[in-house]
Amino acid sequence: MAGKINRRDFIKKSAVTSAGAGMALGMRNNAMASTIDYDREDSPNGRITIGFIGVGARAHQVMNNVLRMPGFEVVAMCDAYTGRIERAQERTGGKAKVFRDHRELLAAPGIDAVYIGTPDHWHKDHAIAALEAGKDVYIEKPLTYTVDEGIEIIKAVKKTGRILQVGSQNISLPLQIKAREIIASGRLGQITMIRATVNRNSAGGAWIYPIPPDANPQTVNWDMFQGPAKKHPYSLERFFRWRCYEDYSGGMATDLFVHVMTTIHYVMGAQAPEMVTAAGSLYRWKGSRDVPDTLDAIISTRKVSQSI
Repeated sequence: MAGKINRRDFIKKSAVTSAGAGMALGMRNNAMASTIDYDREDSPNGRITIGFIGVGARAHQVMNNVLRMPGFEVVAMCDAYTGRIERAQERTGGKAKVFRDHRELLAAPGIDAVYIGTPDHWHKDHAIAALEAGKDVYIEKPLTYTVDEGIEIIKAVKKTGRILQVGSQNISLPLQIKAREIIASGRLGQITMIRATVNRNSAGGAWIYPIPPDANPQTVNWDMFQGPAKKHPYSLERFFRWRCYEDYSGGMATDLFVHVMTTIHYVMGAQAPEMVTAAGSLYRWKGSRDVPDTLDAIISTRKVSQSI
């Protein structure tokens, strides 16, 4: 990466990053970044400008990495909770412009790429709108709320020719890259079974996040949050703990289990399972959600590619 590359090529080549922000949004190795000779002939101010759609906790982590990267600038943001916006704008030194919603942000000139960190039920609409607005996209996992939505996004990527990357950042870690190399080399012989577990048995781990004291109908835009989801009365619990509700999230499957499956697929060189059997239920956190707090799955893949 030491040679001179233009903005578009750099974005394409920087997809493998350690902090999970493709398009170089999350590259946390500044030593690597310092070796790049940025050639911004297609960017008016010589920098890659980024807009953030959704500035929750994960977005703040990514934003910190972006702000440490040379050649990148956070110029726009929107969110349904003013408290997040205020903290995010403060991180940029007040330089980023705040928009009322994603449509206004995407219509604004001078934004090269967008980060999408909204709840799952919004992912398809936000991703397709960004692609059609001519933006490259980095979107947090899961890519979609339903499987069928993924097909729509694939069509939009092909139609627009833009770049889209999903944030399953663990596969960019050196440990997983090395594991993939070892498995592909045949040193472990034929692998026939992988057992993997994840547990987060605290309230925070179960997404029962504290509700900010300033959260109220004036600071939380409930209609913006609900969007295409089934309509419910105003609820701060649903807003700040949306992963607990199937109207907005796939629960454990799309928030935690996705990391396990991404890792297994990556190190094994597999594309997708052929058969899946899964079951889940509520055992511990019964009064705070309608998605299972426990999930077991058996996944079968008959043919595994050992090539890298």
